[in-house]
Amino acid sequence: MGGRVWREAIVLDAARPALIDGAAELLAAQWPQQGAASRRAAILSHCASRAHQRSALPCHLVLAGDADSVLAHCRLQAACDDADGFSAALTSVVVRAELRGTGVGRKLLVEAEALAAAHGFAYLYLWTHEAQGFYAKCGYAECEKVSLLKPALSKVGGEGVRKLEHMLARRCAAAAASGVSQVAAEAVVREDSVWMRKRLLERVEAAGGRDSWMERVRVALAARRGEAEARVWLAAFEWERQCGPCCGLAALRMARSCTSPPREEGAAEAEEEEGVDSRRVAALCEASGLELELLLERGAPEDAAASLLQAAISRGYSSDGELFDIHHLAELAADVCGLGAAVVLDQRATDEAEGGARRSTGALWREAVPLWLRRGGLVVVPYDKDELHHQPTCRGGHGAHYALLIGLASDAAGEVLLGAHGLSRQPLVMTPAELHESNAQLLQMKRTANSNAWVVGKAGIRLADRALFLWPQS
Repeated sequence: MGGRVWREAIVLDAARPALIDGAAELLAAQWPQQGAASRRAAILSHCASRAHQRSALPCHLVLAGDADSVLAHCRLQAACDDADGFSAALTSVVVRAELRGTGVGRKLLVEAEALAAAHGFAYLYLWTHEAQGFYAKCGYAECEKVSLLKPALSKVGGEGVRKLEHMLARRCAAAAASGVSQVAAEAVVREDSVWMRKRLLERVEAAGGRDSWMERVRVALAARRGEAEARVWLAAFEWERQCGPCCGLAALRMARSCTSPPREEGAAEAEEEEGVDSRRVAALCEASGLELELLLERGAPEDAAASLLQAAISRGYSSDGELFDIHHLAELAADVCGLGAAVVLDQRATDEAEGGARRSTGALWREAVPLWLRRGGLVVVPYDKDELHHQPTCRGGHGAHYALLIGLASDAAGEVLLGAHGLSRQPLVMTPAELHESNAQLLQMKRTANSNAWVVGKAGIRLADRALFLWPQS
């Protein structure tokens, strides 16, 4: 067959029975462990579920030819990705035998990627056993396995999900080997399956636009501190969901979106205090015994719409948005976002009580950060997050993450810092001591299949005992 053979890409629904029949027959011919009738019932069930829940995924996508013939099929579903939690997966990819090598498979991928991107999924994952070369030519790279279980199951924790998946895989493999017709061969992830992924989006706008975070903060404070009356200083900003390991870039975009600095709740106008600029951050460091490690003020960027991700990649700071040197984040803040930026280092002193161990003083978190927030500045902080709620913890750097401090709260029990990050709309509520402890042990990174290509600059990992102070420039 010469030239273009497909007519259009169609997401299956119950109103197209001929296409559903064609897809079921194509799948059954490729993987005969499950017959066409059973395939048809499964597709109809997915269509009904999708219509009832009004959700984009899971769905079946086909390339249709003349007379409703089905030339190719794939199934799109959500994936629970540890990196960002907003990814899709491609399964049951099949092209009619006589059309393979004609471009139909590549066209199916293009349509599936466009559909996933249109619904806000940052990555598309798939697994294969012998087609790595084809997918690599289409822009996919090998990666670590992700979960195809429902995202709600992530509440049981990463280890719980892995155990459940292992159990299900063993059952599916045993059933497939015994010839049980209900198990489709392409649904079984084998030990030799190669996982691959492709980035679809750099960023996703937050659904619903600008949020009022005061109510969220009050709820989070009540859960953490009880119903005690608290004074709250909070900035007005636009939350952004991160795509992939771009937590630092998401924090910068949120900082750039800030329309008013942290101010006390109920204040009509920002009070005329000392303000924030390069001179004042230098004075703050001197007063607190901190080192001003890097100071950048460069005026407005030449291109306000420039891509932060592409800038990070082109400068050699990152491969996919990850940033292990807070100096690199400061450079991007100044050059691409047009913000004043300063990397502040908490000096280390000998702790005789711990046998002469070197520990940071804590003045950065206890004194300088709260004061900077009260004056109207913002702070990006690296910390180690827990798996479930993204709060500060100590995992040896295996949960390294960036957050934007957007304010603070004070009550009879003391002071807490308030933060936002790209994985959740739930505010971070943490004491300066908790942030200090979590940040101080960010001395290494977790190595995974995804992180093999990550970039660590010549200076190494520079996250521990550091914070990035930001302020607007006139």
